Amino acid sequence: MCKENQNQDTDTSEHKENISEHKVILMHKETVLKFIMKLALVILIVWLIFTFVFGIRQVQGETMYPRLRDGDLILYYRLEQDYQIGDVVTFKMDDATFYGRIVAQGGDVVEVSEDGQLLVNGNIQQE
Repeated sequence: MCKENQNQDTDTSEHKENISEHKVILMHKETVLKFIMKLALVILIVWLIFTFVFGIRQVQGETMYPRLRDGDLILYYRLEQDYQIGDVVTFKMDDATFYGRIVAQGGDVVEVSEDGQLLVNGNIQQE
């Protein structure tokens, strides 16, 4: 009878160890699952922000030299509607992205002189 009790005690302790190990594995899986869910949420939020609110682009070409050079990265705000003279803007035309500077506002007269200088309301504009 002593041997039976010892076997039962051993079986019970092994069973308790198995249950403890199983609980640890379940807790570990739950922690990993929570981490993956949080990571997916962060990725979704960043994607939404950079799709609808901000944009990031690499400048191609020297059209805005010296302000923007080929290879520069620019971060821009997509929701801006109130542009001021001097603002650098990005725009798409014919499936290509362009960069430009606002040099005049409504009602201003913009001209390019024969020697290539920009005139706004008759005044030469300097970079």
